[in-house]
Amino acid sequence: MISDKIRLLASALDVDENILSSETVLSSLDEWDSMGKISLIAMLNKRYGKQLSVDKISDFQFIQDIIDLME
Repeated sequence: MISDKIRLLASALDVDENILSSETVLSSLDEWDSMGKISLIAMLNKRYGKQLSVDKISDFQFIQDIIDLME
C-alpha cells in the first residue's frame, strides 16, 4: 500500500508522514540532505534489497520516484 511506503519514507527521512505525498518535491524538504539520503539508502537496502548510490538517489525529484523503487 502506498500509505505504508509513505510511512517508511517519513521514518527514514525523519519527517511527519502527513506532509508527504507522491507529488512531494524532495528538494522542498529540509531533511532531503546527505544524512536523509543515506538513511533512505539504508532503508531501501534493508527492506527491499535495493543497492543505490547517493548519486542515483540525488537524481530523484519526487517522493513517487522513491515509491517506484519500492515495488
